[in-house]
Amino acid sequence: MASITIDNSKRIFLAPSCLKDQKTLDIILKILEGYKVPKEKIIKGIDMDILSSGDYLIRYLDEKIKLFKIQLTLPFGYTTDLIGNL
Repeated sequence: MASITIDNSKRIFLAPSCLKDQKTLDIILKILEGYKVPKEKIIKGIDMDILSSGDYLIRYLDEKIKLFKIQLTLPFGYTTDLIGNL
């Protein structure tokens, strides 16, 4: 599997599935620390007011931590493309 690169200038939104228990959240935050993501770029929840194309979304699905790239769609939505598992 190719290594994953995270652009630290972009925000990373944590989906509600990442926030269900503290253990999962702690693991995700530790992984992001390893990628040297600034804490102020990590957003708990999805805030449509500040969401931009190119930002990231992390979802916890099937006991895997998955990283997606966000693409805004008109008029008020977004789509995601899977980058890979963290």
